[in-house]
Amino acid sequence: LGFGKQYPIRIGQTIRLEAAFSRKTADRLHETPLSNDQVLKDRTDGRVTLKASVKFSGQLLWWLLSYGASVEVIAPPSLRRLVAETLKEAVEQYSKGNDD
Repeated sequence: LGFGKQYPIRIGQTIRLEAAFSRKTADRLHETPLSNDQVLKDRTDGRVTLKASVKFSGQLLWWLLSYGASVEVIAPPSLRRLVAETLKEAVEQYSKGNDD
């Protein structure tokens, strides 16, 4: 579901996602795993690290972005950069004055 958007990762490519989720969000991931090889591990900072093999898609990106500050993508680096750039663009939009 890339809808013509160019991403730094090929749509459908299997990636090894590593992300740090808030405890509350991670509780949901226990109930609905992303993959058969999903591993959740407690971190010293109170968050939970998720590691899972998943296929990259626009939908995966949207899903990650929907968690806002409750998730930090760690790997792969190209996905981390994509999420960071997308969030930076969003912040820039909200930093501008509202002309309405």
